[in-house]
Amino acid sequence: GDLLVHVPNKKFVIAIDAFSAGATPFMGFDLTQNMHDYLQIFDQIMALDWDVMVAGHHSTRATKTDVEIAKSYVTDVVNTVARILKENHHALIAQAATKYGDNKWAISAVLIDNEVDQCANEIKGRWVMKLEGVDIWAASHCRTALVYDEWDVGSRK
Repeated sequence: GDLLVHVPNKKFVIAIDAFSAGATPFMGFDLTQNMHDYLQIFDQIMALDWDVMVAGHHSTRATKTDVEIAKSYVTDVVNTVARILKENHHALIAQAATKYGDNKWAISAVLIDNEVDQCANEIKGRWVMKLEGVDIWAASHCRTALVYDEWDVGSRK
């Protein structure tokens, strides 16, 4: 899980695994098992009174702007997936059905892989020059967001 340590009298925060300053989170939004909590971490960090933060495994000092950028990236991935999931995929499904017949697992895999690839390409286009690791982890972030949007039944606060 994520580690968040706040030392109020020193105005100091350590936030490990939630994000790294100037970089994307590790694979799958740092292997998060709870997107609901993960999406709230940025607001929780910003609500604290701090001047100095050490974030992530890079031990790079982070600023409040870094937290805002990280939140913007994550929000962009989540919103991109949500939009893609609402698009009409009938032609792609028909193509997959022609190739795989009645194999619903194969058709589902084609659809999911296409949605993840579309999201990753869009995210890379917007973020690859802004954050380190976008070229490597965007697809895993998109897949995590897709699972969250499509199948997560937990509380959405």
